[in-house]
Amino acid sequence: MKSIKHSPSKSTFQFRFSSKAETLKKIKELSKSINIPKFIFFNMKEWREKHEAIIDRISSLFQGELIAIRSSATCEDGAKNSFAGAFTSILNVDSNNRYYLRDAVDTVFKSYPDQHVDNQVLIQEMVRDVDVSGVILTRCVDDGSPYYVLNYDDETGDTESITGGKGVHKTVLVYRNYTPEYCDSNRVLQMLELAKCIESLCGLIPLDIEFALDKKGVMHLLQVRRVSTAGVWHPDTEHRVSRTIPHMERFISDLSNRRKTLFGDYTLFGNMSDWNPAELIGVIPSPLAASLFRALISAHAWSESRAQMGYRRIPHTELMVLIGGHAYIDIRASFNSFLPEGIPNKIGEKLVAAWLQRLADNPSLHDKVEFDVLHTVLDFEFEKNFSQRYSEILNNSEKKIYKDLLRTLTNKVLDTSRNGSLNKALAKIEKLSAFQSPEYLEFQTSSPTALISHIQALLEDCLYYGTIPFSIIARHAFIAETFLRSAISRCALTEKRVAEFKSSFRTIMGDLSRDIQRVCQGQIDVDAFQEQYGHLRPGTFDIMSPCYRDRTDLFDNCMYFENKNVHANFILSDIEKKYINNLLREIGVTFIDSESFFEYAKIAIQGREYAKFIFSRNLSAILESIADWGCFYGLGREDLSLLSICDILDTCHNSIRGKITTELMYKVDHARIDQSLARVFKLSYLVRGVRDIHVVPIHRSEPNFITQKQIERPIVFLSPTTLDGTSINNCIVCIENADPGFDWIFTKGIAGLITKYGGANSHMAIRCAELQLPAAIGCGEELFQRLKQARKIDLNCGSKTIRTI
Repeated sequence: MKSIKHSPSKSTFQFRFSSKAETLKKIKELSKSINIPKFIFFNMKEWREKHEAIIDRISSLFQGELIAIRSSATCEDGAKNSFAGAFTSILNVDSNNRYYLRDAVDTVFKSYPDQHVDNQVLIQEMVRDVDVSGVILTRCVDDGSPYYVLNYDDETGDTESITGGKGVHKTVLVYRNYTPEYCDSNRVLQMLELAKCIESLCGLIPLDIEFALDKKGVMHLLQVRRVSTAGVWHPDTEHRVSRTIPHMERFISDLSNRRKTLFGDYTLFGNMSDWNPAELIGVIPSPLAASLFRALISAHAWSESRAQMGYRRIPHTELMVLIGGHAYIDIRASFNSFLPEGIPNKIGEKLVAAWLQRLADNPSLHDKVEFDVLHTVLDFEFEKNFSQRYSEILNNSEKKIYKDLLRTLTNKVLDTSRNGSLNKALAKIEKLSAFQSPEYLEFQTSSPTALISHIQALLEDCLYYGTIPFSIIARHAFIAETFLRSAISRCALTEKRVAEFKSSFRTIMGDLSRDIQRVCQGQIDVDAFQEQYGHLRPGTFDIMSPCYRDRTDLFDNCMYFENKNVHANFILSDIEKKYINNLLREIGVTFIDSESFFEYAKIAIQGREYAKFIFSRNLSAILESIADWGCFYGLGREDLSLLSICDILDTCHNSIRGKITTELMYKVDHARIDQSLARVFKLSYLVRGVRDIHVVPIHRSEPNFITQKQIERPIVFLSPTTLDGTSINNCIVCIENADPGFDWIFTKGIAGLITKYGGANSHMAIRCAELQLPAAIGCGEELFQRLKQARKIDLNCGSKTIRTI
């Protein structure tokens, strides 16, 4: 690794940016340690007057080497407009080929918007044997937050793979005041060293740096430009982030300490693990959404539901934490809750430690922990998977104890009798459904205190008859999926047969698509439809997301997506029954056979969707009641989203000093500041410790592909607040969260679906499997952002690829 020396003797305030070529010349003059491939440049006037002499000069200087002919227009790389990539550059030109060289230079000049004689062309030697190439931004381009953004390709050897939007991208964000020992990649350190050296010459100007690192470890600077968006950044962003980072470090360190009630010496934090807050409430949830999620799920329901099923009871443990305003799951707590009841402490310690280590070593599994990290039941592939993942963790005696406990748990959860946890949970959901009359949901009053009491009642019912039983049913759906996958692995079923099974029955959300079509055809009344489905919204916990009842575009351009692959009478063949029965006996499940298991799986999958549909009706009523309550004090929905549910409920129990609106707006204003600060923190899907606050890898997620189909279509992005009647017919729709409130898109003739968040068993994954609609669920931050630059994409679910066109 060749060291780059800073040049502190040069006064930084003397540096003046000019054209791309002239800027490189200045840097070369100021620093002898920065390696810039040899180059020359000339303007249009010079080219017109003496192009033959210039070609002679190029041939003499580069001696047959391959060269890059780059744009260097007067309008490029300005303080307010960069025009990055707007003009032509031509790579790998033979410096001895006079005809091609002249034609290439003419092509570059012609690509400029004007033919000003001062426009330049830069001729630069191509870097050979490229190992890594990419771009370094010295601030985040969208908000100026204080991170080095390293976007690079270490696979193709193409110096334009990043700037050209092709190739394999990797992204790492490094906090500008990072601790060096937190960075364990020499290549990343070289990128940072180059950036700091150039900054020492240019001062505090935000920079966009293109580089190439060759296979000998030599770093080459290709070009430098100013970041043109700096003028719109908040001037205090860097100070606010720097002031808060130490608090985040202490918070993470404290949460990672040993806890008496939990196995594991440390914890990890994931925003798509377990209850997947990124999907349900967003990466940076509003205070209201986060507090409702906590009240209904992460404070109590998550652990109580698992304890009722036969998993280890985790008392008084919060599942969700907010790190810099970003929602995360405490993965140590989550993993503890998947141990079977009665697990000996020594075995529990070993298992949780191994699970945490596997995830820390394989961050891409962060949204698939139930399938690829944990063993939550004794499925058909337990022996193989446990041996491959954790062969040295338990001795034979310990493994037998663990396996026996899993077998007991498995027999308990597969109990489909009235006393089994699945049917008991479904009965509670039906009880909540019976409560939900219009009078129960829509409380009319002139008293804000009475309205608060109504909200409290809705919350309590939603918890005990909604989210706790829903959590149980959702866990059963995951268990069913685990068994189906292991049956495929053991060749008892094929993927095609499992897909046929999943499309052989309708869920409540499938009924929704059908009923939207029936409204459009005049077969049912709009009011009747809204009475059944009007509570749904794309952001289930988001008061800012309009519910179906308030949408005016819901029935525009209806086009029912009919699944032509439905197998209404899915019947197991005799050989399938035999194989599955043998597998059930092999793992010690004796009271249920293959047909009963498939009935169990059907009930669990259908029940999961139905239970969420029912509890979200209470939740929607809570949000609408909060909106009504806000009207008493002149608070709009955006204001209310910045209050926690405790802030709202406390007004019924506490005599707030002064005017209540003033007190509440004080909290709103402070929460708005906190939200703006949260948006400039850069955190990854998985936080493994304090070092991940300084060095933030944007982990590449492996999407969960649905079907084996391939489609090539235009792409359309939708948000939870989309109300503009955007046409999505025959398009691939992209949404952030796989929320059931987006189910209306299936009535608009979409060709495919991509989501940023969501797992293999998410609502949208189930719906797409049901409809045999090609989809990629949970593609992750990096790929999702790249797709935003595309107009058309090729979604190939069979080969598991997504390509921009």
